[in-house]
Amino acid sequence: MKADAPKADAPKADATKADASKSASPITSQSPNQMLVSNLKGVDVMGKDNEKIGDISDILVSKEGKVEAYLLSVGGFLGVGGKEVALNPSAVQLTQENNNWKAKVDMSKDQLAQAPDFKRQDDKTTTGSGSAGSGPG
Repeated sequence: MKADAPKADAPKADATKADASKSASPITSQSPNQMLVSNLKGVDVMGKDNEKIGDISDILVSKEGKVEAYLLSVGGFLGVGGKEVALNPSAVQLTQENNNWKAKVDMSKDQLAQAPDFKRQDDKTTTGSGSAGSGPG
């Protein structure tokens, strides 16, 4: 029975190769419902009272290319004294009005101010004495 196992895996491998060749096709233009990540940085974030409560400072992406979180810069004045909070993409609604993108969250400025600070990998490696990047890589 062990001799049959490689044959069972062969169709799956062929399907994976076919999917990879499809994804290798170039995309020739941007559609109206797509935006470049570079255009998201700095986008105003509106709270549940429709007041500006911060802006998108960065986007956390997995090595597979999946958006893991939007990083919001909240509090402070002109980038000083603020903090960064990471929210799940499902918590951030992106909208477009007159070719301007906005982000909306169902939170108040106070709720975001009380949320835990996001720690970037660079922050972790320079402040701790443990090994950076532990785990499988």
